[in-house]
Amino acid sequence: GGGRTWGVAANAGGWDGLWLRDVVDGLGLSRVSLLGTSFGGYVAVLGEQVLGDRVSHLILCAPAGIVRPWPGARFLWAMVSLRFRPTRSRADAFFRQLLGPSQTMPPDIFSEIVEALYRFGKGFDIAGALPPVFDNSVLRCVEADTMLIVGEDDVLFSPSSIVKRGERLFPKLRCAVTLPAHGHSLELSPVTMAYVTKFLSATTS
Repeated sequence: GGGRTWGVAANAGGWDGLWLRDVVDGLGLSRVSLLGTSFGGYVAVLGEQVLGDRVSHLILCAPAGIVRPWPGARFLWAMVSLRFRPTRSRADAFFRQLLGPSQTMPPDIFSEIVEALYRFGKGFDIAGALPPVFDNSVLRCVEADTMLIVGEDDVLFSPSSIVKRGERLFPKLRCAVTLPAHGHSLELSPVTMAYVTKFLSATTS
């Protein structure tokens, strides 16, 4: 997901996906399903390009790299406040904006993420961490069975634009789901995981 790959993947070759092939090879896996949230979705697309037919399923949750970000004024203010004057209360406000007005998360996990955002402090720069938008040619070359999941209340990317571009370009888009009462952070939602499980069960022979 975005929170754990922004700072790691980009500094470890995340912009070319080659490190992901090393991980899959190191685990001795001949075939995999890739799931990525936010920046992790961008990395998953890169991984599919590198791994080719070794990827059976590509599941993208509120993925970066499909459309340009569209942060609203409130989220932008929360982001800027955290970037230049980090406090725990501002980290809390930023993550609540990212999560969305209705989506819930276990309190211990929520607190852990807020603390991590606070500790990033001035080193946290969401704008600098956002990857470029994929060319049409890249998305048209995706060969894996693909699923898109977006949150209706996403404050970072337009969910309808993600789905529209995905439907136009992904050759094997099997399912596109828009979750009501969900924001940008979808990876810990049981609703998300239920859809993922159903997709994998239906498309795995």
